[in-house]
Amino acid sequence: MNPRMEPALSTKPTYPGQPLDLEDSFRLVEVQPGKRDDPIHVRLLNTRLEESPAYEALSYTWGDGALTGHIQLFDPTGASAGGMPVTANCHSALNCLRKADSSRTLWIDSICINQSLDPERTQQLGLMSQIYSQASRVVVYLGERAGDSDSVMDWLRDNDEPSEIGRDDDRVEIIRPDKAIVEALLRRPWFSRVWVLQEVALAGEAVVCCGNKEISWESIKTFRHWNVAARLIKNLP
Repeated sequence: MNPRMEPALSTKPTYPGQPLDLEDSFRLVEVQPGKRDDPIHVRLLNTRLEESPAYEALSYTWGDGALTGHIQLFDPTGASAGGMPVTANCHSALNCLRKADSSRTLWIDSICINQSLDPERTQQLGLMSQIYSQASRVVVYLGERAGDSDSVMDWLRDNDEPSEIGRDDDRVEIIRPDKAIVEALLRRPWFSRVWVLQEVALAGEAVVCCGNKEISWESIKTFRHWNVAARLIKNLP
């Protein structure tokens, strides 16, 4: 798997996390509750594969690597560990995925790995398959809502029965959505990255989030199956 060999982060600030001392050590972030657009606070936790708490692994794209967002980190005791700049898409994901009244534990590569320390990046690359496969589920984040993305997500969720989709032309015509708005969602950058598909393949369970909408990965798989019969969109990623 490729450990995010996307555009290098535009700056290399001092990493606030504690060193990873053991071969199976990795970090998690405990995203603190908050309302949308509140400052984002996370606790940075060191753990090991054999004793980690339950967590979800985030699958997303970094975009151009520009560090335009900012989060505040805290150590396991609750003491401030300093601020950390993050990419716009990472900040957006944290804003959308955090809960209003309880914390949420995630593995996010750009935060949990010291990207400026090559030995650590190499060591964590060796663990990534286990990190994704051990997660309670993988959360695919496509980005902020835009245009009719909410409607497409709802449509994908409501038409995710493989036994019903693609069986006959009448069914296909009844559920056929507007081609352009479906294409807009399924041509988002996440779908064009080979290694993120590998991340989902490792998951015991996966969900797809766009803005505040969430659907199962099975809904995406079902659509691709149906699309072959409906011939709605050609050359999907």
